[in-house]
Amino acid sequence: MRQLEGRIYAHEPEYQFNTRPIDRVVSAPTWTETLSASIGYNYKSFLNAAYLQSRYGDVDFDDSLNVMDEIKGTQYEQYYNDFKDAKNINHLNDLKAQVDAMQRRRQILANSSLFAQFTVGLFDPLNLIALPFGGPALGVLRSAGRVGLGVAAIQAPIEVGRQLFDPSATGVESAVNIGAGFFVGATLGGLTSVAGNVRVNAIFKTQEEISEMARVTNAVDAEQMALVGQRSQRITTPEFFSLRMDELSDADVNKLSTRDGAVDYLRSRRRKDGTPLYTEADLRGRLTKDNLSAMNKYFAGEKQLRTLEDTKGNIKNNFNLAENLFTKSWFYKGVTNPYKRVLQSKEYSQESKLAMIRLIGDHGTALEAQQNGMKAPDSVYINASAYEGEWVRRYDELLDIYGQITGKGKPVEAKFDYLFRRKGFEGWLEETWKKSLADPKGLSMTELEKKAVRSWNEFFETWEDRLKKTGHLATKENLMARNQTAARRIESINERLAKAGNNKDLIEELNFQKDKLAKEIQKNDRAMELTPSEATYNTQAGKDSFFPRFWNKNKIKEQRQAFKQILISEFRKNPEQIAYVKRYAKDGKKVAREDLTGTQARTFMSKEYVRLAVNEADLEKRADEAIEAILGEGDPFQTMSYGFGQSKHFKHRNIDVPNEVVKDFIITNPVQVMMAYTNRTASQYEFYKAFDFEDPEIVISELVSKELARGVSKKSVNKLRRDFLHSYDRVAGVVLQNPEALNLRIATVMKDLATLNYLGSAGFSTLPDAAVVMMTNDLKPLFSQLIRVLDNQKVRMNAMEARLSGEMLEILKGDVHLRLMEDMLNNPFQSTWTSKAKNVFFQLNLLGPMTRTFKMFSSMANSHTIIDYSIKMANGTAKDKEIKWLLKNGINKRDATKINNMRKKGFIEDSDGFYLANSEAWDDADATQIFRRTLNATVKNTVLMGSPADKPVAVDGVFYVPMSIGRLMRLTEDQRIKGYARIENAMLGLPFQFYSYSFAALNKITTLYAQDQVTNRLTGIIAAMGLAYMGMQLKYRSNPFVLEQMTLEDKMARAFDMSGLAALYSDTFYTAMHTSMALGGPDIGMGMISPKFPQEESYVDAIAGIGGSGVSITADLLKSMKMFMDGDYGEGAKEFISNLPGARLWFLRDYVNDMSRGIAGRLG
Repeated sequence: MRQLEGRIYAHEPEYQFNTRPIDRVVSAPTWTETLSASIGYNYKSFLNAAYLQSRYGDVDFDDSLNVMDEIKGTQYEQYYNDFKDAKNINHLNDLKAQVDAMQRRRQILANSSLFAQFTVGLFDPLNLIALPFGGPALGVLRSAGRVGLGVAAIQAPIEVGRQLFDPSATGVESAVNIGAGFFVGATLGGLTSVAGNVRVNAIFKTQEEISEMARVTNAVDAEQMALVGQRSQRITTPEFFSLRMDELSDADVNKLSTRDGAVDYLRSRRRKDGTPLYTEADLRGRLTKDNLSAMNKYFAGEKQLRTLEDTKGNIKNNFNLAENLFTKSWFYKGVTNPYKRVLQSKEYSQESKLAMIRLIGDHGTALEAQQNGMKAPDSVYINASAYEGEWVRRYDELLDIYGQITGKGKPVEAKFDYLFRRKGFEGWLEETWKKSLADPKGLSMTELEKKAVRSWNEFFETWEDRLKKTGHLATKENLMARNQTAARRIESINERLAKAGNNKDLIEELNFQKDKLAKEIQKNDRAMELTPSEATYNTQAGKDSFFPRFWNKNKIKEQRQAFKQILISEFRKNPEQIAYVKRYAKDGKKVAREDLTGTQARTFMSKEYVRLAVNEADLEKRADEAIEAILGEGDPFQTMSYGFGQSKHFKHRNIDVPNEVVKDFIITNPVQVMMAYTNRTASQYEFYKAFDFEDPEIVISELVSKELARGVSKKSVNKLRRDFLHSYDRVAGVVLQNPEALNLRIATVMKDLATLNYLGSAGFSTLPDAAVVMMTNDLKPLFSQLIRVLDNQKVRMNAMEARLSGEMLEILKGDVHLRLMEDMLNNPFQSTWTSKAKNVFFQLNLLGPMTRTFKMFSSMANSHTIIDYSIKMANGTAKDKEIKWLLKNGINKRDATKINNMRKKGFIEDSDGFYLANSEAWDDADATQIFRRTLNATVKNTVLMGSPADKPVAVDGVFYVPMSIGRLMRLTEDQRIKGYARIENAMLGLPFQFYSYSFAALNKITTLYAQDQVTNRLTGIIAAMGLAYMGMQLKYRSNPFVLEQMTLEDKMARAFDMSGLAALYSDTFYTAMHTSMALGGPDIGMGMISPKFPQEESYVDAIAGIGGSGVSITADLLKSMKMFMDGDYGEGAKEFISNLPGARLWFLRDYVNDMSRGIAGRLG
């Protein structure tokens, strides 16, 4: 830890500022409390009115009572119009009590689970009265509309009465309740209560706690907040008397937060002999007016910080998932993944949970932290993905330059991320890069070509500076800094070892960590001997410019002999290389191995220039070994370097030859290199920034050792290590250890066949995405922007903010399929006919265009919302729902103030109440990063794609087998993850092929509804169901009889399934239904809900259904082959054609069906 400017300074990024706790209003009420609150909410206002009339109806007015004087400055002032007719002080107090009681009911309903609110409706008289409108119970679903009208009809006069008799009711609340009455009644046949929708209204009535919290957010310093839960690490600097927070009581901190109290406390400090610790002269010298003011401010922050900690200084449960009946149920926990396991564990510390959030948190689900007024921590995953916007900006700039060079301007289709004449653009990029390689000064280049070279050079220079600061690019200075950090950690480990006692597991873990750190120091020491200083590094002559060098494997395979001759020629020219050689010493002198005798001999590693053999046989062998190393490495980043003379990168494996001589065998498209480089490097860079170490094994070992010291079992800490390291592999893009495995190739073919056939109408399934945007944003500006987007270019520019934030790039990157399916390949340069076919396919099935459209819509809405809510928070006028939204998405008062400053400076434009960001013009880099990071997260969480925080480990085709079982199977323990054997087989991931969206929807839709984190609860449900049904109509537009034959129950069930509201659960229900029918089991739809397609009894279909889409289409193709072999040519041809790639595209399906039937008829 370093100290700066008289304050604690931690290298870790700050993650929260809002620190005042609110009353715990989030504990889940009991079911009976929910029932009581629901009945009281609906009917108590009428009873209250009757009571007040009977008690005070004939009472004379007390002329001495001034109602305004009694309520001025209190929470009751807002109800003056309702209180002004109070006849005496007792009448006024009764009115206050009734308001308080109604607010308590609202809070209970706000905190009740969705299940509780759902079931209390069965006992609500309103619904029981409404049932006759819909007919008998057996026909409840068929009479849904009539029941809905019945509920709404009865609800309307009740809401009128509430307006008359409940001072705390609003017109908006009543309108929503009436609408909710119709919808809920119509959907569920009158058997659920409209009180379930009161919960969303209650949010508007429980504002004061969080609002008060927001007013004190500036009390805590960022560096202090980075050390929440680490009281022993919070130490003031020497000019502030080096006070340790773990030695100060709360009373001491209170004194130190005031001017006089601080002076009195410091004067009272004594040495062991009773003499004053500080002399009066010392105090006068240090306690200047400014210093004393700064000290008071620091300790005021410490007071607030302690409200987040327990009496022992540990963090309160801020980093647990916000709990309710749903998140605690087996329905939720059963869909397990590393993120949920760690955050919901009752064993792990808050520090371990915070580490998991900082690794893969995506702001998708609410944390307890938001209930305490703390913003959600930033994560490696979100921060790294936001860097995507940097290469996109360069791509756009290069397209503009290319348009000027050709004289044709920027291609029109490029506005939509398409490029029909891609070869011309890419050819120009590669030729310009090669030209700059041969002419570094640009003497033979045009001004436009120079501008293009500057564009990508600036991109890579920015990354060069970043990586030098973190030590990924080695200079003596940053390697020394890394060693100092490691040495401090070793010193701390030694202290902990001395206190470890007989805790063998802890001692083993600490020694493991110590050994890793020692090796890290040794590696850096060696590197320093070979590495220039910062000044030398920047002035080295003869080195290539900083440009990541990725080998073009296809070119090397095609022209292997030519590449081999180039390497042989370079090896012959440069026979010497620096190497560490094992040497032997005796009595302090270097000796030959054969001269070693006695016990004083030792070995050491000597840095020497080694002259390698230059005979043809050795040179050929060396060249062949280098080529095999390149071609045999599945991960192109393992053999990446930066060109001749540049510092080695992450794995330090490269061939140090100039780019000029191998330019025909490396990737020379700067855009492709920028995209791939960002994809992998950003996550490693952000990981180091977050955790101070590059090696995730060191980071998790530190957490594990702390858990062991707390008494957590070895079995449990091994689970923590497993989940953390696998999550790291996901973020870093290195999940697969064997990307060239045969099982991966087979699984990829099976998945591609399923993708190119089954997803022919996938674009229509994305319509409910628009509903998610409606759920999470205010509707008034949302709909106003839809009107203005048609004729306002500035409003459309808000949509482009997503690109700058690293989102809305699926078409450009060619990975739109990841919305629905898993892709296990980790090679960004993979270019096969299937990958190209998929890119075309996902434009034809409309998934690409629809995804881009909805991300534009989300970007426009969320850009406005971020700015609007931030302005309100900065000005102290934000409502509780707005504060919660900001905190959940990683913005606190300090961040909001920075964004608001951009408005004050005129960068943000207010277009009739709709804010236009224009973030490229902002002059505050911190504010820009905050805004873009948040926009990236909010777009991700509205137009859904499974994130590392959503998906189970099995999705990756990886399983961790406990060694208690692994030993019986003769498996070997994994080298990184203790206690487990690792099985990697892509075939095991096939069942989860199309589940990416479902896993995301579980956390981003279903769970948010359960946690009450949506802005427009009812509107979102109605919109999701309506849009899902619209998607069904489009899907079956050429076969309308499909919908005509569906019952009302089936239509609603299918729309509900497509809406994503029930995420994984509805899809699992249909899969179970088909599997049961295939096995000859019972109809789990019970005659009310039909399967999605006809299913005959077939054990093959049952296995294929469970095995996933890849297994299903493979089984169908094999079935068609069997039909051919059995002589059933007609049906065999029909089955085969219907399963070909593209056969189910929405605009081809009917033609393919007609053709296959015709062929079947002829051959049959």
